[in-house]
Amino acid sequence: CGLMTINKEQKRIRVFQETNRVLKDKGLFIFTTYDREKNVEYLDYWKKEKIKWDNNKHNKKYEKFGDRICNNSLNGKFIHVPIYKEVEKICNNSNYKIIWSGLRSQICNEPQHVIELSDDCIFYIAQKY
Repeated sequence: CGLMTINKEQKRIRVFQETNRVLKDKGLFIFTTYDREKNVEYLDYWKKEKIKWDNNKHNKKYEKFGDRICNNSLNGKFIHVPIYKEVEKICNNSNYKIIWSGLRSQICNEPQHVIELSDDCIFYIAQKY
């Protein structure tokens, strides 16, 4: 999920643009993100954050809804947690089409200690067009 640890939206978009520049036509860009709507453990957190953003009472260090500082295994690291439509928009605007996505938990058979260490994320395969 390193892509979403980039702390400015414009910088994340530049990553997509740069990968598009170096990939051949129909080349694949494979990446992962967390998802605000898929991880049920954090749904209440995001509902409360949405209210803060709607009332302009959010942490002003954050540029966009979905930004947060993680105080878990990421040890105080910035992360942007998008939703699928947000990832799809960035892909489309960067000349990519998402051709597959799936939760790590649905495609990987991981040991329990790995499951306990990290939250589930989504793998994306985006194709340059």
